[in-house]
Amino acid sequence: MMFPIAILGIENEDDRVFMEKLYIDHRQLMFKLAFSVLHDFQDTEDAINTACVSLINNISLLRGFDSCTLRSYIVSTIRNTALNIVNKRNRIRTRSVADPESSFATIVSDEPEVDRRILQQSEIEGLKRALQKLPEREMSLLQMKYVMELPDDQIAKELGIKPASVRAYLTKARRLARKIYEENEE
Repeated sequence: MMFPIAILGIENEDDRVFMEKLYIDHRQLMFKLAFSVLHDFQDTEDAINTACVSLINNISLLRGFDSCTLRSYIVSTIRNTALNIVNKRNRIRTRSVADPESSFATIVSDEPEVDRRILQQSEIEGLKRALQKLPEREMSLLQMKYVMELPDDQIAKELGIKPASVRAYLTKARRLARKIYEENEE
């Protein structure tokens, strides 16, 4: 198995072994998340390598996390890294526009679309703030279901609950998130 170069370069053997295990355990999840954002194998590999550097820089923090929090942290790191690559790609494309007048016409004609995106981004930011205010268990539950797309039986195993109870816990978590969101928006 090939490890990211950043992991192989770790001098402290305990840290290297920890990161190798972390990578083996979460490699598939990291690849799936990065590829779902980037849709390109090379960019996905770059995102995973960059995310590994970020994780290595926070290795002492990672060692203190329980498995659910660790998984959530990895998901956030890989998703943010992939989104940064997309944003960088878009900035490069925007700067390389050949005809400024035609692009101005496009921007003006897309004004309703821009307004919609601004409102959508505002809603997303509000949701992020609401999710961050959730208790850790509810936040982990929602991330496992909707970000990591884990099946209910695996979620139950991770949280130590009965598989039949997962739906009820999800309903409660969504209701609490909605309540927090609505309170913040007022």
